[in-house]
Amino acid sequence: MSGSALWDELDGYALALTGKQILWLWKQGLAFPVRDRGRYIAVHPEAGPVGAARAAVCADGIWEPQPDGTPVLVFAVADDPFSFTADGASFFETIVDLVAFNPKEPDVWWRRNGCGRWLGEGWIELARDRDVDIDLRFFATPADWLKGRSRGVCLLEPFVGLDVGGRGLKRGGERLYLRETLWGVENIVCDDYDHAARLDAALDKLPPRPARPVLSFNDEQGRAA
Repeated sequence: MSGSALWDELDGYALALTGKQILWLWKQGLAFPVRDRGRYIAVHPEAGPVGAARAAVCADGIWEPQPDGTPVLVFAVADDPFSFTADGASFFETIVDLVAFNPKEPDVWWRRNGCGRWLGEGWIELARDRDVDIDLRFFATPADWLKGRSRGVCLLEPFVGLDVGGRGLKRGGERLYLRETLWGVENIVCDDYDHAARLDAALDKLPPRPARPVLSFNDEQGRAA
């Protein structure tokens, strides 16, 4: 599916939200009410519209719309995490996937087409930049990423040893991809000790190069045990 097709689908989900759902999203810090086309929708300041759908979910982590399926919240995965504007101009061109999760079980999520590997991937480049003094926030779930104002990354692809989204892949090369993607990042701040420990274990399964970042949680520096 193209970016414009994914944007049109997301737009329909955004318009499907009830006032009660929009209020709940606001209270949870996941999105905020915005007046659009004569009614209110829920929009995250950095991630764009958040919508509601019912989904048939598959074991491989893909979801498809289904009228009697699991109730989920849906938002866009964009190549450029800094491209969103209130009217959607240019944003739809960067959309590569739609991520969905059940708000009652936010630790598990699904992707619409499987193309989106990261939320907020552009923050990795910023964290590598020696002229920009920031640590890389590494969120455990898409819901945490939204609550954190998208100021960091969330890994959507399930990786060996990390068990992202309650699933796991069996390809050892995924660890190498993870290490190479994070190469040059000096410091990563995870949500909690457990998340830091799982990421640390995945990175430590590889040879010393490329250099691995230092992990921390709750502002305490040091490797997770």
